[in-house]
Amino acid sequence: MTPNQLLETITPNLPRTSGVYMILCAVTNKAYIGQSKNIHRRWVSHKGYLKRDCHQNQYLQRSYNKYGRHCLNLFVLENSETELHLKEAHYLFKLDKSFRLNLNAVKEVMTMSQETRDKI
Repeated sequence: MTPNQLLETITPNLPRTSGVYMILCAVTNKAYIGQSKNIHRRWVSHKGYLKRDCHQNQYLQRSYNKYGRHCLNLFVLENSETELHLKEAHYLFKLDKSFRLNLNAVKEVMTMSQETRDKI
């Protein structure tokens, strides 16, 4: 699944601020998926690190450096206050590996039982 296909499956403009988000590079069509209790604050944090050229995710930083700040856009995939790690892993599993900007493999995001994997 590509990032654009993933965006077609979500419900936009949900009211809560905690949940799972995706930062999409419009030029490369690659995406970083994360989760936060306050997505707005986390987005501001991402932009600050990128602007200072010290973001911990080198793939995201390189995209920002090469294509500029306007190439990155934030999309809320799901608003939720519970099981954020599980929901983040769900979206990472849905996104094809070749389109991910995340440094960690999906299995490193969260250690899951077989029952949880089956649910996903």
